[in-house]
Amino acid sequence: MSSLGEVLIKIRLEQGHRTSKAFYKHLESRSLECNYQYYVKIEKNLVLPSSNLVNQIAKALDRDNAERLIKAFCSDQFKSFSYMFESNEIAVTASSPAKNSDSLQGQKTLTEKQVHALASNKENYHLFLMMTLARKPLEQKDLENFKSFKKAIVALKAENILIQNGDAIQAASTEFAFPKADTPALIKYYETFDLWDKEFEKKFSLETLVNKMMIRRISPRYLGLIQKQIEVLVDILRISDESDIRHNNQVIQLQINLCKGEIPG
Repeated sequence: MSSLGEVLIKIRLEQGHRTSKAFYKHLESRSLECNYQYYVKIEKNLVLPSSNLVNQIAKALDRDNAERLIKAFCSDQFKSFSYMFESNEIAVTASSPAKNSDSLQGQKTLTEKQVHALASNKENYHLFLMMTLARKPLEQKDLENFKSFKKAIVALKAENILIQNGDAIQAASTEFAFPKADTPALIKYYETFDLWDKEFEKKFSLETLVNKMMIRRISPRYLGLIQKQIEVLVDILRISDESDIRHNNQVIQLQINLCKGEIPG
């Protein structure tokens, strides 16, 4: 079976990238986190990258090419069992037609500059939430009902939060992470997001299933139990998606604000 570097070059040429630099820039725009010099070493089989890095590259490719890449990586890792990962490779040339990528990079931490862009406008933030929830790239026609998003699309593309291929628009990562609120600016931004989160359900006309608020006195010994039950609920929510994203056709919004303190009486 072809080595990881050989398969990577074949995929690059199939997608119309004649140079390593061009393909690296393409992968970097989809959140590849390694420098160009290291990427070139991967193509030349001078290094065996970590599984995490291979996973990053694979997530920036369509499913078929992602599988080819992972099989080559496994074959290099377990040479005595390479027969397990054999697949039919088709010879390609630099003139082979490009294929569109329909899968993106995994978790990526936003920069403070990107968070600032989201906090500068409520439409930017709501568009960001919508695009990170999308199961596939959206076309301009899919956004026609949200006229206010036109400027937001331009703003988020400028910050590499969204990317566009032709008419298709998608988030640059499948799962963005926010940096810790360790600066006054970030603290202020997150307070703004908390307010805009409350308007998200109205923006997209989400159906209210439960709306309850309670204020009551309790024994302190029950507080830990209540907090653990909330953690269990949040964990269930995290794992409630299917591996086949086509079945994840419902969006839910859950907001929990548990406070404690003392008042007279």
